[in-house]
Amino acid sequence: ALDRESLRAELEALGLEVAPSLGNFLFFRSPLPSGALAERLLRQGVIVKPWKEIGYTDRVRVSIGLPEENERFLAVLSGVLEAVTVQETVEA
Repeated sequence: ALDRESLRAELEALGLEVAPSLGNFLFFRSPLPSGALAERLLRQGVIVKPWKEIGYTDRVRVSIGLPEENERFLAVLSGVLEAVTVQETVEA
């Protein structure tokens, strides 16, 4: 089951930088602007908080949910990141 620490490990395995957290959320660096990532996730029913403060516009906060919610978030995020990587490869 994906709890906070397991989700952290999975995000790091995707190559994402995750800030230390003892709360009910994780704060990570996105390869996209945070608003763009949040929008792509929202289209698939996953809600995260994009950070808008100067210097943190590539950061996203995701609340820790039930294990199945965390798994869905991770699956959708993985798909979005894969699509971004494929698009960058095609454009290069």
